[in-house]
Amino acid sequence: MTTTNKKIKGNGKKPAVENTPASQPTAEVGVEHSQTILESVTAPIVISRLSDSKVLYANQAMAQMERVDLNSMLSLRTIDFFVDPEDRNNVVARLQQHGQVSDYEVQLRRGDGSLHWALLSARMLDHQGETCVLSSYVDITDLKQAEAASQDEKQRFETILETIRIPTIISRLSDGQVLYANQAIAEISQVSRENLKALKTLDFYANPGDQEKIKETLRSHGHVEDFEVQFRRADGTLYWGLLSSRIVNYEGEACVLSSYVDITGRKRAEEALHESEDRFRRFTEVTGEGLVFHEQGRIIDANPAGLAMFGLTESSNFIGRNLLEFVLPEFHRLILEKMQLQDVTPYEVQCIRADHSVFPVETSTRTYQRGDRTIRATSFRDITERKRVEEALRAHDEFSQKQSSVFAELTRSEKLYSGDLQAAFAEVTEAAAQTLNIQRSSIWYYNEDRSEIRCMDLF
Repeated sequence: MTTTNKKIKGNGKKPAVENTPASQPTAEVGVEHSQTILESVTAPIVISRLSDSKVLYANQAMAQMERVDLNSMLSLRTIDFFVDPEDRNNVVARLQQHGQVSDYEVQLRRGDGSLHWALLSARMLDHQGETCVLSSYVDITDLKQAEAASQDEKQRFETILETIRIPTIISRLSDGQVLYANQAIAEISQVSRENLKALKTLDFYANPGDQEKIKETLRSHGHVEDFEVQFRRADGTLYWGLLSSRIVNYEGEACVLSSYVDITGRKRAEEALHESEDRFRRFTEVTGEGLVFHEQGRIIDANPAGLAMFGLTESSNFIGRNLLEFVLPEFHRLILEKMQLQDVTPYEVQCIRADHSVFPVETSTRTYQRGDRTIRATSFRDITERKRVEEALRAHDEFSQKQSSVFAELTRSEKLYSGDLQAAFAEVTEAAAQTLNIQRSSIWYYNEDRSEIRCMDLF
């Protein structure tokens, strides 16, 4: 009695077979009839004796695949084709247990010594009164080489991303599942790389609506540049990033390659500037701005805030003196020009305190008449703190913009995706030197036994 065996899809290299009872050899093949059928099949086919793997029949396709003369095939054993003889033993064991084998991945050796990959399918049968194995093959060498090349390219790509110390992550476009994360993003998010792969990108956003905006832009334009977004770390703390993303193909799927520059420091500087301005406004509301009243440049009065601003406690030390005494000489001409105007919008000058220290102020003037006299009321606002914050913010912005610009150029560089690792490293070292404003940048790696390090690229 013949029992049909059903193939079960396996997870490993070699597919599993449903464990159904196996029959004994299933059919007696008529020599003339069977040979006519086998010769008409274009797939490589061979019939071998089960006991010793002696080849009893092979079609022309089999001889061509193995690069052996057809007549010479009959002097060989099928086990001679297997690079690993254990593969043949596994096939025989499965045949004896299940009666057939389907799509068993195996590496074979041709007659000229070259190797190739094939999918082997086999079943037992009676042939010329002996228990034999009918085997057919599908050459998958090109597929295996393509898989190996793809794996090599993936490894090179990930090596580059590891070399670039910029937080980078690859996620599936459809559901945001993390497929790859470099060490830099693991460190800043405070999540191990292994645990990152169990997360989705939505888990990182402090505001989920930001992800929807990014997805919409990606679907419309294919990329996102310099999107300010707030992220959440594993411990719940928040930080800011300048995100750039683009759609890429990764492991055969449409994915999103995202990287970002940490701008938490810049955002804090902005917040500090805003807080400083708020404090200043509250201060002026409570105490009033420094006000100095003068006539033709001669001080005639000042409020307490004005006296304190210039380091004075008594108005007698202030009234009657020329206003220009409290302004750096290089601003005298500007002050005199402004005095010719009726009303003056705010502008900046450097002033001098009684102790000769210099400080920046924002000043403006309004003119009013007192009888036949023209009086000018000039307000002074000490902007020392604001200047300090603006300078810090400007310096930070310049660095962030430079870093973002260099990285954007780096992500658009064809050298990173060309497969030329040396050219990619050269691009990376040059980008690092430009970003950090240094003259030398290099990439070093250990040799195999970690006894020395070698320079991969020096810029």
